[in-house]
Amino acid sequence: MHKSKMGAGQLKGFLFERLEAAKFNADAARKGLDVEARLTADSPDGGTGPRVDIEITRQGNVIQQVQAKSHNDPAKLAKAVSDPKFDGTTRLVPSDKDD
Repeated sequence: MHKSKMGAGQLKGFLFERLEAAKFNADAARKGLDVEARLTADSPDGGTGPRVDIEITRQGNVIQQVQAKSHNDPAKLAKAVSDPKFDGTTRLVPSDKDD
């Protein structure tokens, strides 16, 4: 979906994924770590589907899969990240919503 057709909630989630991946990569570079966060939506095949938003890679190999969720309503956010379809992924939520 093109960003211009996204609603405010979808756009917020899209930006959250990108910001968190960029922060991860900056931190890894600062620490000299050989890891990288890649957005699955940016992959040539369009990603691994809605289950995984970010892949953490080392030397091109996926070492962690991340599902990023952002929502204004903490109850809806909790429900969204507890969906069994995300089993096996690390869940990433905004730090003001992680309690």
